[in-house]
Amino acid sequence: RLISISTNGANGPFIYGGDSSGLNAVEIYSKVAGGKSGAKASGIQFGYGQGILSKEVIGINGAYGKNNNRFVGDVCNDGANRIDFNTKGHNSKSMDYHYEIAIPFEELGISASDVESSGVGVMVIATSGKSGMDCLPYDVTMNDNADLDDSLGSLEDASFEKSDEDVITAEFARIGKR
Repeated sequence: RLISISTNGANGPFIYGGDSSGLNAVEIYSKVAGGKSGAKASGIQFGYGQGILSKEVIGINGAYGKNNNRFVGDVCNDGANRIDFNTKGHNSKSMDYHYEIAIPFEELGISASDVESSGVGVMVIATSGKSGMDCLPYDVTMNDNADLDDSLGSLEDASFEKSDEDVITAEFARIGKR
């Protein structure tokens, strides 16, 4: 299943199904029942709040770009200059948000016993333009074209990363049995 929801909860949730041949573009569940698709009303509960549990926000020091000695793929470089951004004026209590989503098993097409016996894989993908821009667990395809101009015109003066095709190879995070 694919679940689409805006980070402030204003749009969605929408739940789509599919199979090995691809994603069905008509939602199975939506915020309200009916509509053009005849979708069922979703029981997803979504919330967010300010602040995060981690005491550190680790990242690579310096802005992206050749002038700052930052390059595509440097997030995979173990020798990159990583710092705790909270030591540079970032404030996790006022600048970061956390999200929580409760999804009924039925809407995922699974049961609690499925999670216990087989587990379920999950991945969060943040989008901008026509493409994924970040994901958790992380996959390098989210930044592989960040240094190219957007020739497809997803957004004016933007990186091609906002329009490229991302073939994700990272394993999903697992909930329940691995």
